[in-house]
Amino acid sequence: RISAGSGSARPGRDEAPSAVSVRVVSRGELRISFPSGGALDACAASAAAIAASSAVGYADREAMARLRSGALWAEWTARGSVYVAGRPEYVYRGEYHLGE
Repeated sequence: RISAGSGSARPGRDEAPSAVSVRVVSRGELRISFPSGGALDACAASAAAIAASSAVGYADREAMARLRSGALWAEWTARGSVYVAGRPEYVYRGEYHLGE
């Protein structure tokens, strides 16, 4: 299990970190589970999982992160940045009308 903060630069003192369960299927594939409604979203959970799994040598620096809702591709660069990408989906549509 990996504990990760909320992703904000300075989480609140009374904010508990979220637990992320990671199962390494192969060096290029991770299965990730985390509580919904917590401080982490799918992107943050994937980033924490790939960075931690790669840091201890269980996974490559680039891996597919499989979640309940689908899969994300995560890469932990040598400079310390983590990039996460997924399949684009239609989420919201809205209209805005300027007053004349």
